[in-house]
Order: sequence, then C-alpha cells, then structure tokens
Amino acid sequence: MKDDNEDSGLVDDSTRRTVLKTGAAAGIGMLSVGASTGSAAASSGPTAVINADSLPAEQGDEITFDASESSAPAGIQSYEWYVRNNETQDDFLSSPWKTGATFTESFADSPFSLKLVVTDNDGNTDSTRLDFIAHQKVTPTARITRLPEAPDNSGPITFSGRLSAAPRGTIESYEWYVRNHEHQDDYLSSPWKTGPTFVEQFADDNTFSLKLVVTDSHGNTSATETTFTV
Repeated sequence: MKDDNEDSGLVDDSTRRTVLKTGAAAGIGMLSVGASTGSAAASSGPTAVINADSLPAEQGDEITFDASESSAPAGIQSYEWYVRNNETQDDFLSSPWKTGATFTESFADSPFSLKLVVTDNDGNTDSTRLDFIAHQKVTPTARITRLPEAPDNSGPITFSGRLSAAPRGTIESYEWYVRNHEHQDDYLSSPWKTGPTFVEQFADDNTFSLKLVVTDSHGNTSATETTFTV
C-alpha cells in the first residue's frame, strides 16, 4: 500500500531526512491565511489562527508553526494540521499530519499549503490555511575589498567584507583566516578575526593569504581569498 506521505516532499519523521524534489517552483515565499470556514460563528465558536516563523524559507530550514493564538470561548479541545504539496497532491490528506498547538518541520523545495482545524470543547470547529514556498538554497557571495586598494604596505592594512551579499536573507557572520606563506602550509582551523572589517599590520617581506568565510541567515556559507605581499 502506498504511503500517504509518499511524494509529499516532507521530512520523514523517523529519519528526519529532507526529501528533495526536482523541477520545483521558484518565486517569493508566500504567507496567506484563508478565511475561517468553521461550523460556528466566530463570536460563539473557535477562531483558528496560524503563525509561522522563518518565512520565506529555504529547503531544509526548520519552520515553527504556532496555533496558540487560536481562541474559543468554550476552550480549545484539539488542533489538527493537514498538509498538501501543491505540486504532487490535489487535496489535503484525509487524516491529520500533525496535532497539537505547535510543531516544527522542514520542507523540500516545493510550494505547500497547510490547513489548521481547531475544535472547541462544545464540538464546534474552525479552520484556516497558510500557503508558502520552500525555496531552493542559494549561497551567498563572499567578497574581500582592500582599503585603499593600493595602500602603503609599511602601515596597517584594512580589509572589508561589506560588499559580500546574500541573495536571500542577510549576512550573519564574517570569519577571516590568515596564512603566512613562509611559515604555514594551510590556514588555521579557527578564525583569526571576525566581523565585516578589520585593520592589521603585517610583518615585512612576507607573503600572506587571507580567506573570508561568510554565513547567511539560512546557514549557507561562501568563501573567497586574496594573496598579498608586504
């Protein structure tokens, strides 16, 4: 029998492995909450509300979905979550995918719809829907700028990574690694400096390599390096 979650593009709960798909849709992440469709009016029955962090997201990013702002005068008895991969499924599965007020999950590179159904203690229900896209990962671009470009090597030299860019998100960290060609075969394993810029005076008559590693807000990294002689 075919598993209901097959081809859904979801992470397998037993292995926490992200199932990646090809030919996925591109575009901007969407947050769309549909109208309430409950069996009772909002004034007397429950009201379903979905909040989500980390949107727009990339494939493999963990997203926390939170229904705790849902309300009901009679109190909420249950939260049921239904998911649909809009590339491979025509409708939501008949059984809840998750239960409880909150859950955290990562998704493949596809557009998804998530439906929340809340039931109050009187048996009334309300539902709402959230549509979003888990994008393909896009790596940032690391760039080193020497300020000024042709400085006097007898004094301190300034290097900047501020022209590094993240196509989706922001640059969260800058790590600088240095290697003296006279004494080192490779870079040290730990960063020599951190931050978008630094100023340093180097020993005369030596050749150095400088590597910059940037990390964006999705955890993607990129590196570049430059070599200079003082």
